[in-house]
Amino acid sequence: VAIIYPTEPVVAEMDGEKSVNTAFEAGELLYSKGIDFDFIDFESLARSEVKGVELNVSDERYKVLIIPSMKAISYTSLKKIEEFRNAGGIVVERQPVDHEVARIFP
Repeated sequence: VAIIYPTEPVVAEMDGEKSVNTAFEAGELLYSKGIDFDFIDFESLARSEVKGVELNVSDERYKVLIIPSMKAISYTSLKKIEEFRNAGGIVVERQPVDHEVARIFP
């Protein structure tokens, strides 16, 4: 399981603290259930490769990607998330992103 660390909302000053708290809450829940996870940032996501139903980041492979509540996200991240979802990867949006109001970064 990979959890996106919400850098973009923090930098954009768009509920960044809420996004970070949501990410950490997801991590705490997974940890309490004994589920292995990693936080990944937007740069790691951009470098990742989708192979089958897995998201490969360096030497790690993920079948699940958790997106915390985020009002700002990079376009590159959105495209990679879409590619992963379309390949059959599992994408979990905690407090789904309102794409109508989300600020998209190049």
